[in-house]
Amino acid sequence: MKVLITGAAGKVGRMVRRALIGHHAMRFLDVVPVDGTEGEMVVGSILDRETLAAAMQGMDAVIHLAYGARNDMTLEAYEDLSFRVNAQGTFLVAQAAAAAGVRRFVYASTL
Repeated sequence: MKVLITGAAGKVGRMVRRALIGHHAMRFLDVVPVDGTEGEMVVGSILDRETLAAAMQGMDAVIHLAYGARNDMTLEAYEDLSFRVNAQGTFLVAQAAAAAGVRRFVYASTL
């Protein structure tokens, strides 16, 4: 199966990547490049519709783990980024997956 992992550079994303090595062809989407050669890296934001459309092409499944938060932010900036990535971004990921004909969608969140 061809699997796209959003938020692949994060803590949970790294664990999921390790679990899928050798079992599935993987593509990663994150604003931060991931280390390793176990899959194809797409550097970009889930808030960018064109990036999402390109990343979804040919995928059978999406594991959506992207999370918008950083420790070095003010509360106001955190709330803004959190809403944009976690709410709007998740909607855009689901919309892009449906448009690309992706048949499986897994979403994990701490919210």
